[in-house]
Amino acid sequence: DKIELEADDGLNSPFQNNVYVCWARFTGSGANNFIEFARSADGGRTWQIQKISEAVHGNQGCDIAVTRTGEVYVTWRQYAFKPGQGQAQDDAIAWTKSLDGGRTFTKPAIAHEFLHWDMTDHAGDPVANGQARFESCRMADGTLGGCEGPEPRQSVRDCGDGPFVCQSGYVFGRVDSSPRNAADPVAGEGDELYIVVEATVDGTQRPSQTTYGTVESGVASQASIYFTKTENGGATWSPLTRIDPQAMGNQFYPDIDANGGKLHAVWQDTRASTATGPDGSWITVPFENQWVAANPPGANSSGPGVQSFYATSSNGGGSW
Repeated sequence: DKIELEADDGLNSPFQNNVYVCWARFTGSGANNFIEFARSADGGRTWQIQKISEAVHGNQGCDIAVTRTGEVYVTWRQYAFKPGQGQAQDDAIAWTKSLDGGRTFTKPAIAHEFLHWDMTDHAGDPVANGQARFESCRMADGTLGGCEGPEPRQSVRDCGDGPFVCQSGYVFGRVDSSPRNAADPVAGEGDELYIVVEATVDGTQRPSQTTYGTVESGVASQASIYFTKTENGGATWSPLTRIDPQAMGNQFYPDIDANGGKLHAVWQDTRASTATGPDGSWITVPFENQWVAANPPGANSSGPGVQSFYATSSNGGGSW
C-alpha cells in the first residue's frame, strides 16, 4: 500500500544511483501492518527486500529521503494502538535510517507524537457499503486475495452516494494524517532530515453534531501543517511547529522538498471555504459541504473551497 520511490543523488554519496522503494504490507490486522523496504544497486535489475518497522504497530504511509552524503531515512505514521492498555501507543512520526546504502537500518524510533486529523464517518447502510467496496475492488484489482471481504462497514473514511452514502449525508474523499520527508542532496552536513505532517490543532476539537469527525466520529477539529527537523541524524528533533498558522480553514496533503539549502513546502488549504456545519462552524463539516437543516441527513455543495498553498524557507524552517 502507498508505494514510494527515491533515488540516491547525493552530491557526496558513496551510494549514488541506488534506488529505494518502501510500502506498507497489510496482514489482515491493521495493528500488524508493517513497512517493507527494497534497495537496488544495479538500476532496478535486482532487489533486496527487508522489513524495517520491527516492534512498531499500525504502520502506514512511508516516505524516503537521501542526504548529500547518502544517509537513507524512512519515515511513516505509527497509528494509535490499544489506548489505555499495556501496549498503548499514540499516533506518531516513526523513523529509521541506514548508513550503508539501505543494507541495514537502525531500530525504529519516534520523532514526535501528534493528534491525528483523519476524516471519518459511519456508513448509512453498512451491508451495502461493505459489499460495494468489495465488488469495486475486485473489478479494479483482479488479484486473488487482494481485496478485503464484503463484510459490513460501520466506520468509513470516505462518503459518497448510493451504497457509499454516510449517516451524516456529507460527501468527501479520504484525508488522514501522513508524514512526508525531505533531505538536501547538495547542501548541509549530510545528516539533516525535514518532515511535515497534517495534524489537529489542539484545543480546536468540538462536537460535530453528526457522525462526521476528524478526531473520532462526532468530534471534529482544525488541521494545520506541522514541521519538524533533525540536524544530527535523529539524535534530537525540533518541536512540531505550524508552517502557516491560520484562524480559519483546514490544511492537509502536505509535501516538502529540500535543495541547495532551501526548503519548499506545499499543501491543500480550505481557508477560503464557505462551508458551515450544524453549529455554524466550518470545523464541524467537511470542506465544500453545506449542512442542510431542512433535509437531514444531507448537504449541499458550498462551491469550490480548496486551494494549493506554497511556502519556502532559507533558514532550515526557522521562518517561512
